[in-house]
Amino acid sequence: MDYKIRIRSAGGTLTLSPRSVCRVLDGGLKGFDAPDGEVTLKSAAAESGGYAVSRRIRSRDVSVTFEVTDVGAAPYYRDLVMRMADPCADAEIETFMWGRTRKLSVIPDGTPEITFSGHGDPMRVRMDFTASSPFFREAAPVSASPSSGAPLLSFPLTMLNGAGAVTGMTSGAGILRVYNPGDRECGFRLRLQAAGGPVVKPTVASRGLYIRPFGTLNEGEEMTVVTEPGKKGILRDGLSVGFYSDSTFFGLLPGENTISVYATGGDGNAVAGIEFTPLYLGA
Repeated sequence: MDYKIRIRSAGGTLTLSPRSVCRVLDGGLKGFDAPDGEVTLKSAAAESGGYAVSRRIRSRDVSVTFEVTDVGAAPYYRDLVMRMADPCADAEIETFMWGRTRKLSVIPDGTPEITFSGHGDPMRVRMDFTASSPFFREAAPVSASPSSGAPLLSFPLTMLNGAGAVTGMTSGAGILRVYNPGDRECGFRLRLQAAGGPVVKPTVASRGLYIRPFGTLNEGEEMTVVTEPGKKGILRDGLSVGFYSDSTFFGLLPGENTISVYATGGDGNAVAGIEFTPLYLGA
């Protein structure tokens, strides 16, 4: 299998591939498949078996074992690996495997294991990490225009009287049909801008859930609704604003999602765009 693995941290960047002096050993990738889960069952009194009372995905531990085939370069790579092992600095693993690129945010975990005889044998290294999230993510949001035909992961649109169809999504009466190709629900960033007049009391809705910010967007103002985990909130021209207590910051489920964007007045003045990064169970 062709592959390229790039590990980045404040200490530097390490690239592993069959064409690099740093090559992954057979069986040297751990934690790159689907993460382990944990399910707690409760017995059902009326029948044999039971039912799940809790389910969770366990934290993802990752290890990479590789060799440095250029013996003369071993001291350089030893120093690089040590610099990258700082547990107080975040790191990122970018993988190109199976013809696709994905990323995983990680934290170095423990001192790297280095074996080097100095007698002409390749240096062997094992690096361990703990993932700050168990999910791999798309390398970057992808933009598309109506004529590009590219997968639509980030798409600008102007909602004007139902006009304007974009690959992977249609817009009409403030309806966005968004396809999430990922394995898990993910958050999104939806931007609203008032162009041509005010947008009065905008609302973002899906699956019977609503996000309702306070106030009105005046001409030229912009609002961003963020539903990404750990970052949920509403920004207006870069400043946090309040929202009604019945608001639920929902995400995009795997597959097709329908999002309504409307206002009590001036919804024809709304220019909207949505962006998200799909999440995956493995590389």
